Amino acid sequence: MGFMLGRQRNPFETTDEEQFKIISNERLSEHFKGLARDLDVLEPKHPDQIFKTHLEERKNMTQAIDSAK
Repeated sequence: MGFMLGRQRNPFETTDEEQFKIISNERLSEHFKGLARDLDVLEPKHPDQIFKTHLEERKNMTQAIDSAK
């Protein structure tokens, strides 16, 4: 909720220092880096790792190419 308030630049007042830092977007980049670390997306991936082309059937691929000709 604090991140949404910070995104909307809502002047919400709180007595908790940590919530105030979240709402004022003081350490937003640290939170994004932590999320990226949790999702394991810090290192760039090869397109084959993303699209999993090795799992597709090659028979369907040749038909699509022939129809494009």
